[in-house]
Amino acid sequence: MPTGPRIVPYPEVPFGTLEQHTRWEPSGGTGVYRRSLFMWRNFSGRWTPCDLMIFLDGQNLFAEPKVSRQPHWSGESRFSKWPHPLLVVGVPASKKRYQEYVGWSQEPGHYSPSGHRHAVFLAEYVIPYIRSCFPRARLKGLVGASAGGVAALYTGWSYPKLFPSVACLSAGRHYFSELLQAFPGTPAKRIYLSCGDSGMDREFLDDNKDFASALKKRCPERLLCRWHRGDHSEPVWSRRIPGLLTFALQRPL
Repeated sequence: MPTGPRIVPYPEVPFGTLEQHTRWEPSGGTGVYRRSLFMWRNFSGRWTPCDLMIFLDGQNLFAEPKVSRQPHWSGESRFSKWPHPLLVVGVPASKKRYQEYVGWSQEPGHYSPSGHRHAVFLAEYVIPYIRSCFPRARLKGLVGASAGGVAALYTGWSYPKLFPSVACLSAGRHYFSELLQAFPGTPAKRIYLSCGDSGMDREFLDDNKDFASALKKRCPERLLCRWHRGDHSEPVWSRRIPGLLTFALQRPL
């Protein structure tokens, strides 16, 4: 039987280098469903100093490979405009996405042990593997949209010294109040929140504004809110990428 990670390159991607990493998990498992990782970079050397951003729902992050029937972010096009060494890792959701992303919630019918296990998976398995591949990668932030944004917040709060920034796009409902009740402080020193004004996002906008007000009282190093036009969709979230990079990496385009 083959052992060790299997790396599949996607040469058809016109911007940067995109790889799919499979069989990277330890033999004993990670506590959540197995999945591949998608790694995009705009440099060639394994030892190149670079900034690292991690995106949840990585199956929708890039136009290639088409592993999801959902609309995608066209991330490789957006990321390619960043002029500094950048490593972006897309962590796909599993078939138990909802349980893993919001299973920590105490709402009736929501709780699943997978909710906390997913945070452990990101912090104690995914990040060490990325660093084994790119030892000089500097972790800068965790990004999630919709339920993935809730998972990003929960993971940041569970590991408050790990992520310099956390971004949550288009989330809402009762999860914000639950997180505020469950954790002190903030999920990261730098927090990015965004929400659109149509479709499902219109229902979430007031929740986001209330959440931002509560976070501001806890005095994060920086809180950036973007209330914008658009609905609850990957093409709309894709337009947030340039601002997200500038915010998380603290460098101008």
